[in-house]
Amino acid sequence: MNIKILLITIFFATALFCQSCRSVPEIHKAAQTGNEKKVIEMIKNDPDIVNSRDKWGCTPLMYAAGYAQVNIVKLFIDAGADIDSKGTKGNTVWMSVRGNIYYCKNLEEEIASLQKQKYPQANIDAFRKIHSPENQKKWEEILAILIEAKEKNK
Repeated sequence: MNIKILLITIFFATALFCQSCRSVPEIHKAAQTGNEKKVIEMIKNDPDIVNSRDKWGCTPLMYAAGYAQVNIVKLFIDAGADIDSKGTKGNTVWMSVRGNIYYCKNLEEEIASLQKQKYPQANIDAFRKIHSPENQKKWEEILAILIEAKEKNK
């Protein structure tokens, strides 16, 4: 299977599954939606929560980065989140951010590929919306934040 097709399939499956899944921890939901007040409160009450995991091994930082929540990413890094942790399938925050930047830069090619594979138009529209130029800038900012954090921890 073509790696790009596999990544796009994983993207849609994850997005649809996570949105409908009621078992995602509250900190992960707050990270995904950019609920800064809730994230600050939860970190204050339990500083170790920054490295908590959902049932797939994903951290709140992975959710924040995957959904282009720049301020939340900064909060987690400042609170000591592990920027190199891996989910149960080996996924990392770095893969999510770089993958989303790739999709933004190659959006029309990716859309054409999805259309050729006869993905539902609603999925294609969601993919286009998520990979907007605005979000590309956010993911590029998140990547710079991650690189800076990595350099500080050397």
